Amino acid sequence: MCEWSKEDKHCQDGSDERNCDGIRDCVSGMFEMRRRITEKQMCSPPLGSYPLCVDGQDQLNCTEQTLWCQVKGYSTSLTHYALCDRYPVCDDNFDEICIEINPQCQVHKHQLCDGEKDCARGEDEDREECHVSKQTCVRRVNVGDRTRLLQIPLSWLGDGVLDCTDGLDEKVEHWKLCGTPYSRIKWQEPHTTCTDTFHHGPHYVDLPLLCDDRTRTLHPIERDVCVESRDSISVSDVRAEKFRNVLHIETCLPGISLASCQFFNKSLKSDGFGITYRAVRLPNQTVSCRYFYGEAYVYMSCLGKCSDATCPVRQLTSRSCSGLPGHVFTLSSDDTLTVAVASRGLYVNDIFPCDNGQCVTLDKVCNNVNDCGDRSDERNCSNLWHCVESGEDIVYSAVCDGVVHCRDSSDECNYLCSQRVVEDPRVRVAAWIIGVSATLLNLFVLSKNISNLITKKLKCTAKVVTALATWISLGDLMMGVYILGVVTADQILGCKELIQWRVSTTCSILGVLNAMSAQVSTTAMTVLSFYRMVVVVRRRPATINKPKRTIFLITVISALIIVVSSTFALYPILGDQDYFIYGLYYGENMPLFTGSVNKVKHIKVLEKYYGRLRKAVSWESIESLVRDMFTADYGGITPRVVANYGVSNVCLFKYFVTPMEDHKKFVISYLAYFVLCFIAITVNYVVIAAVYKTSSTRSAGNRTDDNNTKLQKKIAFMILTDFLCWGPFLIYAFLHYFEIVDANKTYATFSLVILPVNSVCNPIIYDDVWKKAFDKLVTVFREGSATKPSWMNSIQTIVSRSKATISILEPKLKVTSHGVTNSGTLPLQHEEELRESKL
Repeated sequence: MCEWSKEDKHCQDGSDERNCDGIRDCVSGMFEMRRRITEKQMCSPPLGSYPLCVDGQDQLNCTEQTLWCQVKGYSTSLTHYALCDRYPVCDDNFDEICIEINPQCQVHKHQLCDGEKDCARGEDEDREECHVSKQTCVRRVNVGDRTRLLQIPLSWLGDGVLDCTDGLDEKVEHWKLCGTPYSRIKWQEPHTTCTDTFHHGPHYVDLPLLCDDRTRTLHPIERDVCVESRDSISVSDVRAEKFRNVLHIETCLPGISLASCQFFNKSLKSDGFGITYRAVRLPNQTVSCRYFYGEAYVYMSCLGKCSDATCPVRQLTSRSCSGLPGHVFTLSSDDTLTVAVASRGLYVNDIFPCDNGQCVTLDKVCNNVNDCGDRSDERNCSNLWHCVESGEDIVYSAVCDGVVHCRDSSDECNYLCSQRVVEDPRVRVAAWIIGVSATLLNLFVLSKNISNLITKKLKCTAKVVTALATWISLGDLMMGVYILGVVTADQILGCKELIQWRVSTTCSILGVLNAMSAQVSTTAMTVLSFYRMVVVVRRRPATINKPKRTIFLITVISALIIVVSSTFALYPILGDQDYFIYGLYYGENMPLFTGSVNKVKHIKVLEKYYGRLRKAVSWESIESLVRDMFTADYGGITPRVVANYGVSNVCLFKYFVTPMEDHKKFVISYLAYFVLCFIAITVNYVVIAAVYKTSSTRSAGNRTDDNNTKLQKKIAFMILTDFLCWGPFLIYAFLHYFEIVDANKTYATFSLVILPVNSVCNPIIYDDVWKKAFDKLVTVFREGSATKPSWMNSIQTIVSRSKATISILEPKLKVTSHGVTNSGTLPLQHEEELRESKL
């Protein structure tokens, strides 16, 4: 005898109010409250979708022992027929802990991740819960084999429900506890490292497993943000081609990169029913299909037009596309099974069968998006690059494009390409020469000028000029130190370390040095030209009797130079960050964001997570929103800023901007300052030249006027070198702003070679010691000297012996030196000795 309920209703739907008569006369087809069952009905399958006995009496203590539990206080076994029938039998309702996989399939919790496909498509084995531990146990529900050991899903650990027969999943001393009560407590494998988690409502996933759709099924929100964070395929159906200075607009097939568009000719045709379709003339020869995606990739590879790809389409089966609405099965022309789907009034067969029974259209094949759910649509695709260590896939067109897409940087550091801080070897050699020369020469001039200011009793005018020359040397020295820092980093850093280099403090310091160098030198030259102009125009040179006034003037000038140069150099770091941040770098352990992530990509990902955001979102808000997506139990998410000086590997201020960039106003004012300084310098020296030309007080042989003239020429040459260096740079910046040229590739050349040239020229031009040293060297070689160094004596001896050899071979040759004629037979070394004795 089995019971339905303790209530008075005889049927579940209450449609039968008669006494128990054993007749199935309920509307729903259910048996009545009490009925007697036969021995054959014990442990048998239920009739239809309802159990034979709703209290489970017919499924207790059978040969098949799928589940053991307490039933009315007694330990009893149940068959698998008692599971998930909506009527609890166990006292703890464990037989009804079930999960609805889809409307057609509902399984018990312990039938998940057990290696057996209980649903038609095997969805019970491809679930988010199937992130399992390496530890195994015998589950309480184990269909077929009660002794079978199965891995324990991590989501079952410490959840208060006894899942293993030996209780291993609830032995908290065996597992490692991660998280805090304020965020989320989770259990994981012993001897592992706890990490922060990505969370959305009750869903969470450990950071190392985020976006890993190869080993686990992604939660819908997780899948959306991961897909959005990856760079989309850069393809277009429009191509601009310049021919004979005329810009032609061509069209390409969707899914074909612009680089491959040239292989195709496309035209539009129309059939007799008014339906327009597109006809494509394929290339005559095979081509590389690495830059084809979706439908274009499928047709090219399956038609044998790809030199490096095979057809990804596989044979359909009767179980394919079971969830695709509006599909019909039919036979193709070669009598194989195919499927067609209604689309725009026609039946088309652009269907790709997934391994899990799903189907997607051909435009979703080999596009680096897991549309099937099991990545079967992205297998055997030659247009995808597999990241070596981090394991993710990127489109082949993103390889060696100068932007990091793989977390391990293998897309930019591989056998095809490898980045360096300074790419061009010619620029590297020139940078070493210029950097060493600028540093040594300016150190010498700087130390000499400081010594003169301290020890020598200079006149006021000379002291001011020397102080300004000291500032110019200091600015040029900064440039030399900057160059040596960059080329040293080029020798030390590897390709995979470049992104860390660009966000490092060292790179920012070098960038500040570069910016301050230009500002210090230019400002000092401008003040020097103005001071010289004032002195010349007033014709009242200062005397040594006004030292306090001179010191005050030098102090004011020095403060002006420091304030101006520091403002321009430090504002990109300390000013409004929304204008000078170009991206955030989250490190190699962040699967969601790789490389330098700009604001546009951040907003797209955040809108998938939070919903629509307001238009104006600051970088501070972005950082806060991203942090809230993750727990902060183990350090949290701490991105590093890719600021103005980290845009390029050479740590140069971003001079080249377009009208669309936020900080264009600052850059324009920065470059305008240089232009105004050069204009002011030019005007000042034009005035000086005019005064000298018209002055009636100058007299021939006036020592003061001669010294002023020499100084005038020196400074004029220094300014000329500055014009020659900064002129092309300003022109390039102007052309880049109006998008006439792309000057971004010239950063290294300008920052390491062209702009620093004047830092080498200035100390040579300004200080007479180099000219004197050169003249002395020439004199030593021309004339003998008793004080010559030993190495010069050796050189002279070699020269003398060479001449003696020539005299022996040519006895008739006569050599004249200093008016003395010698016989051709006299050895030249004796002639040299005679000449030296006369001297």
